[in-house]
Amino acid sequence: MPRGGDQYLIEAVKDEISPVLMLRIIDVPKLNSPSETLSLYFNNITPDQETWDKWTFDNDGAYIDWINEKGTVSRYYSIGFTYSGNERSTDNSIDSITVKVDNINQRWSVVANQYILNNAQVEVWRCFRNTLDFNEDGGQLIFAGHVKSALIGDAAIDLNITPDFSLKKPAPRRMYWPSDFPYLPSSKSITNPIIEG
Repeated sequence: MPRGGDQYLIEAVKDEISPVLMLRIIDVPKLNSPSETLSLYFNNITPDQETWDKWTFDNDGAYIDWINEKGTVSRYYSIGFTYSGNERSTDNSIDSITVKVDNINQRWSVVANQYILNNAQVEVWRCFRNTLDFNEDGGQLIFAGHVKSALIGDAAIDLNITPDFSLKKPAPRRMYWPSDFPYLPSSKSITNPIIEG
């Protein structure tokens, strides 16, 4: 897991913190017109009295502004989502995670049915309420990958996401044979011309 930015690390050591998860579903192509893409941005908190001044409302719901993958500000809509399967293992590999976007309204369900979620790029970020003004320096990238499969329902979307990279890669069985390099002296050779000279 990558380290967070400077502002994230300053906030992370405080006694009281308010974590926020940010979800980016980037450049999702339209079903009938793949050249048309849409990016979706969500967060997992709901407006309350403490953070009411940071929220703005439109027809799609409550949102907060935060930086996107292009470095510009986007609207991250408040929606319930969780992720699971992001665990450390002894072979340093992450096979996949599952992101469940819950309590969606009909508009998001229609968008999910009109766009191709498979192979869309996904990022999950962890921030704090006090570090939202510091762009990505106030966050930590938890997971990045592509959607392997999407299950779309009336009130929830389940995304199975595989990572972009993994340390679990097959190594070649035979890198070289000593007979391929007959003129290289063996490290176990008892005669060493440098020592004898």
